[in-house]
Amino acid sequence: MRVLFIDNLDSFTFNVVHCLVVAGAEVEVLRNEGEDWLELAEKMAGCDAWAVGPGPGRPQDYPHLMRAITQWMGKKPLLGICLGQQAIAQACGWQIDHASYPMHGKPSVIDHNSQGLFEGLPQALQVGRYHSLVVTSPSDISPVNIALNIDARCNQEIMAVSNPAMGVWAVQFHPESVLTPEGQAMINRWVKLADAFNRKKV
Repeated sequence: MRVLFIDNLDSFTFNVVHCLVVAGAEVEVLRNEGEDWLELAEKMAGCDAWAVGPGPGRPQDYPHLMRAITQWMGKKPLLGICLGQQAIAQACGWQIDHASYPMHGKPSVIDHNSQGLFEGLPQALQVGRYHSLVVTSPSDISPVNIALNIDARCNQEIMAVSNPAMGVWAVQFHPESVLTPEGQAMINRWVKLADAFNRKKV
């Protein structure tokens, strides 16, 4: 599987890329330089799935990234990590707010629905968190409200969302972190889910 990875200039970028390669993906990295990617349509045409990685700031700091998600979401399987989840959720009309506590390099235990990325994984799952913002409920005044399943929480804060019908899966935590022991299993699972999504579209 060919995966286009959007590098939001985060120090964890190539840890995520390594996990994708271990999962069997062939990865092309596209750096986020703060402007529209003129070659994005060509690169999207050449990939089977894409992923939006972690990075600093808020989704609205990256209007070009938000445009890309709005344009391509639902057309190719998509994985969002940290900032990636926030950007996907915001594109779907959900809100972004401050977490109860900043969690930078902190382990947490999440509860999940045993579906999607979490199928076959135990409950009370430890994950590594590196964020101070979280996804919250959809805005009633948003012109776009796309349904997202809430797949995992930690103390009521949303830790994972998905829309399998659109080929979208996202997590707030970092699966590539050593603080997420089952992170590689989640990445492996996403590659399989992405492949299954593409097969259904054929």
